[in-house]
Amino acid sequence: MNSKKRILALALAALMLFGTLFSLLGTMASAAEDSHIEVGIGDGIEISKANSNLLPEPSIDTSSITFYRKDSFSSKITGKLQFGTTYNMAMVYYQTVAGAGITSALPNPYTPQFGSDKDFTLGSAFISSTNPKMKMYVEPDKDSSQNDRYKIRIELSNIEYKGSSGANDIYIDFTGNYSFGGVSYYTAIDTPIPTEYITGSGSSGSTGSDDDPAYTSDILIENVYVTDSAGERIDEVDEDSPAFSIVVTYADFGLREVDDDEFTSNSLEVYLTDPGGFVTRSGTKGKLTHISSTSNDAPRFRAEFRNLTYKEGGSTTIAFRANYDIFGNIVNGTATGVNVTQVANGENKGKLDPLTPHIIVSQYSYGGDQIVAGEDFTLNISIKNTSADIPLENIVMTIAPETIKSDTAGSTTGGLTITSASNTHYIKKLGVGESFSHSINLRAESNAAVGSHKVAITFKFQFVNEVKKERADGTDEEGIAIPVTQVDRFSVDPLTEIPDLMMAGEDGYITASFVNKGKTTTYNISGTMTGNMPGSGQSQHYGNLEAGKAASLDFDITSQVPGEVKGVITIQYEDENSNRNEVELPFSIEVEEMFYPEPPPTDPDLIGEESPGGLGALTIVLCSLGGLMMAAPIALYIYKRVKSRGIEAFDEDF
Repeated sequence: MNSKKRILALALAALMLFGTLFSLLGTMASAAEDSHIEVGIGDGIEISKANSNLLPEPSIDTSSITFYRKDSFSSKITGKLQFGTTYNMAMVYYQTVAGAGITSALPNPYTPQFGSDKDFTLGSAFISSTNPKMKMYVEPDKDSSQNDRYKIRIELSNIEYKGSSGANDIYIDFTGNYSFGGVSYYTAIDTPIPTEYITGSGSSGSTGSDDDPAYTSDILIENVYVTDSAGERIDEVDEDSPAFSIVVTYADFGLREVDDDEFTSNSLEVYLTDPGGFVTRSGTKGKLTHISSTSNDAPRFRAEFRNLTYKEGGSTTIAFRANYDIFGNIVNGTATGVNVTQVANGENKGKLDPLTPHIIVSQYSYGGDQIVAGEDFTLNISIKNTSADIPLENIVMTIAPETIKSDTAGSTTGGLTITSASNTHYIKKLGVGESFSHSINLRAESNAAVGSHKVAITFKFQFVNEVKKERADGTDEEGIAIPVTQVDRFSVDPLTEIPDLMMAGEDGYITASFVNKGKTTTYNISGTMTGNMPGSGQSQHYGNLEAGKAASLDFDITSQVPGEVKGVITIQYEDENSNRNEVELPFSIEVEEMFYPEPPPTDPDLIGEESPGGLGALTIVLCSLGGLMMAAPIALYIYKRVKSRGIEAFDEDF
């Protein structure tokens, strides 16, 4: 009886298991109607879901979902996914397979084949025109409870993101088919892309990262031409021409701050977004190559779209989108209305657009080799139309001198200013190869820095395109340099703080005064005293003296022997032109022997007898004469000191 109950219980359990299985299979079949990735690994034979066993829901390691630059699994993307950009993606999930082991015949890694009738297809967030590839790495693993499971890493290469209208509705959906121990299983994984990668509808020209500088593409087309299959240029194509390539060279002024090293073959992509009347026989993706940077540091590129043909009567203009991978983020740039003039069309069949004419400054002068700051001068300019075929009309020339000049420290000085007339001049017409001369009065500001000052000259003009029978606009910009110098107005005063007389062994000093009368700083001021005195070669350093300021240097002087002391104080400095200059100040000082007066006589016989009422008369006379003898040389010394140095200096010494 117990045996029958066990059989009945097993039968009921089996029915419940099959019911659950069919319910889950129905859910999976419904989910499979959406676009998803299918993977069959086992022995490579496609496994039907109808005769496979449903695996438990996998555990997805969402932190492992990572996007990389295309063709790499080492350069991670730190910003948002950008529309139309190709990436690599990797993720890890864990799958429980009770009582089953990996068959020894399983390749690891396994590389499924792409296609609707192969092992997998792409989900709706991506497009398949880039020929994506997939690898799976499977290894045994255990969960936190030490239960057996499998760790599965998926690597997708060359998947092109096509964007989404919402912030959280982008998903990667795929179903994996496995063969473990000869038994077939399948599972469904449906996981959102992490929010840090979601960019909504995608925006052109943004890096998508708050930490990196935001760049906005600004494309300027330079040239468009057509080449044959061998890369040789051809002048004309039509509907009967064999396959050819369209080549576009352009500069992107929005990327002037980006280093050239960022533009590599792996970081550049380009796609035809509107082929016009041209038929793309190998897809819309082209080849984008960095050429060089222009004189104003805008990077230049070469976009090539190969294997094209032309459909008669179709448009001759194309549009394209360039993708730049900069610092791991994508910047998009677009160009529309790019005209391919090599297409044969009616009466202009075989004719190319004429070369764009230009205006240049052929020569200029300003009256000498350089301009002194504070002076007026006349700038004479000669301009020329370089075209040998096209006259120019309605020309506006603008002259813009550099009015303020800044140095590396952030301080500013004067520049050049226009002193008369306007900075704009109108020229009605400039014929083929014709020149035109114009003069304008300028002034170099008195505080202008020494060096070259720029004068920018811009031209706006019009000309007639005879091929298209339409008027076109043109612009040019030229720059010339005017050298400016400063007059040296550093002045050293004559020596006034100098003694005419000194006593041997006495200390004194000499003061050398100077003033900067110029408009700019005088640099590295120093002084040296040399002569026949102790301490010859004594030097003093002052430093820099700003415009309008005065200062002085003091030199100590002494002499131990009587006689004449002769010397020279040399003041050295550098002017604004970096010229080293010096001024010599000679001097001489008379040195006398120090005077020590003798005491009065003390012989009693000469003094005489003391009178009863006090000192004797002779004593008084002798004392008076002694006092005069002591006072006379002191008075003479004071008189000479006052005469040589002045009463104020003497008071200070006293």
